Amino acid sequence: MNEIYSLRQICDEEFFQRDTLEVAKSLIGMVILYRGRAIRVSEVEAYRGKDDPASHGFGGISPRNKTMFGPPGHIYVYLSYGIHHCLNIVAEMAGSPSGILVRAGEPLEYHKAGSKVRVIGPSKEREPLSSVGPGRLGRYLNVKLSDDGIDICRNDQGISLFAVLEAASKVIKATPRIGITKGTELEWRFVDSDSSYLSKGR
Repeated sequence: MNEIYSLRQICDEEFFQRDTLEVAKSLIGMVILYRGRAIRVSEVEAYRGKDDPASHGFGGISPRNKTMFGPPGHIYVYLSYGIHHCLNIVAEMAGSPSGILVRAGEPLEYHKAGSKVRVIGPSKEREPLSSVGPGRLGRYLNVKLSDDGIDICRNDQGISLFAVLEAASKVIKATPRIGITKGTELEWRFVDSDSSYLSKGR
């Protein structure tokens, strides 16, 4: 991908209302701005409704997972192992606890002027693997538990999703999800095959 490219904000609830697997694949190559930092998404995992035994929504609604049961396009944050803040985006219709875990991304530098955003190259402060794996990614973006429930389409939150204009075609590979014990046969992990920002896994 070119070092410099322009972005178009994704702010349409219908984008997130689609089937979770389709939303997950669409996220690959998109850019997330998160309060002053940016990544180009290179790896995600889909968790699909009440029938997915690996989904946090599988056992029903609770105070911890209630955001998953809410409207699509909202941020779902949970704490893993008591230390890692993991970033997810809710998909499908309200009541269907589905979402996409953002596992990895390439750190970027960007310039924002009004509503226009342009990527100007790789981040100069990035470190190897600093944004690879959901825990490291959450730390890199400074994701907080208080971010849970934020609407990604609200411009006053400092969190937004962008598509790359005139993006080159990419090869998306599907593999089994990583670090789970149930639903291991489902190939619902999607990665950018050309990216070096990927978790070690199958």
